[in-house]
Amino acid sequence: LENELRRFGKFASGFRTVSLGCKDPKLRHVQSLRRQVFMFLDWPTQTLEVSFRVKHGDGSYMVYASSGHMKCF
Repeated sequence: LENELRRFGKFASGFRTVSLGCKDPKLRHVQSLRRQVFMFLDWPTQTLEVSFRVKHGDGSYMVYASSGHMKCF
């Protein structure tokens, strides 16, 4: 994942988990599969709206990356 994203710029932070936003204390332990990373893109006017396939272990996963505000796909 890092290698794919490095094609577009430099990392300004590490990857971190994005909360599901559950307010119920009984559900706060539930983890999201979404991740967030801050980057400096190579071109200041560049926006990022890409998807790519990443192989990990025996699986292959579709990854969606975007700049700006977080949104569901």
